[in-house]
Amino acid sequence: MTDLAYAFTLYFVTLGPVKTIPAFFLVTQSADRRTRIVLAIRSAVVATAIVLFVAIVASGTMVTWRVSTDAIAIAGGLLLLMTAIKMLTTFQLAAEPSSARPAPAAFDRSWMGGPVLSPIAIPSIVTPIGIVVVLYFSGLVSGNAALQGRHIALLLLIMGLNLGAMLVAAPIMRAVGLPVLQVIGWVFSALQAGLAVEVLISAARRLAVIMMVVMALRGAATAQEIDPRLFAPAPVGTTIVFTGFGGSRGDILFDPSVDVADVAADLRIATTGFGYTFALAGRQARVLAVVPVAWGNIAGAVGGQSQRQDLRGLADPRIRVSVGLRG
Repeated sequence: MTDLAYAFTLYFVTLGPVKTIPAFFLVTQSADRRTRIVLAIRSAVVATAIVLFVAIVASGTMVTWRVSTDAIAIAGGLLLLMTAIKMLTTFQLAAEPSSARPAPAAFDRSWMGGPVLSPIAIPSIVTPIGIVVVLYFSGLVSGNAALQGRHIALLLLIMGLNLGAMLVAAPIMRAVGLPVLQVIGWVFSALQAGLAVEVLISAARRLAVIMMVVMALRGAATAQEIDPRLFAPAPVGTTIVFTGFGGSRGDILFDPSVDVADVAADLRIATTGFGYTFALAGRQARVLAVVPVAWGNIAGAVGGQSQRQDLRGLADPRIRVSVGLRG
């Protein structure tokens, strides 16, 4: 994380105040000034606690599970891209809030109650894709105390911007208006799509050497893969999310002429998939991504000497984009 400007841009898009201002205003427009200040401070404290927990504690779990930063980058890039596509293709201006002051509402100002925890802290401030970005940068700075300090400071800065935005949400909404903020958010969605593609390209470049080795070792073969219900129609706007976990354990046999014996492998595979159906030029289109991550070890005797190798990385990731031309 040597480029703080790049990290700030990603955090501003995914955790920044642009989306927080209208959400906080709509929730608290019937509250008095003191209540708005209390809710803003408590929501900011809860959101800060969440991102710091992810950066300090959850990132350690990521290391324990041997999930690489490249795997997180690809998963985050796919989520970022699909979120941007959804926002760009479903944009619709909302009506301005009524000028008449609504009846005062009773607010639960407890730390884990509504609206402090939901919907202000989650998902208005801390978004799912924001969590993935925090995990990604936490992995990059792991083991470097100086960079970890900068990372935490950057997160605190973003949370401070959210707090300031909530405190002045009402004047901003009166001066700018909800439609203008929606247009700004829509423009940021285009930037978000570009950032997603850049993240995916960067991760692919880092994995290029591994991919080249795999391609070099792969034997020549031709085949056609057809999944069940591959071209089955789905309503436009359908979001598909799935995950799975499996493992493989057993012996590996080699040709007797090779001085390798007693080889056994113990692998774990976690698979995450994301899909989204959208309209494209009047036809149904679908983007589907499957990202399997494998980790484990392989051990055996090479030349009579015991050897062990820990393995981790992407297994067989794939991205499929399809457009229905008939039907």
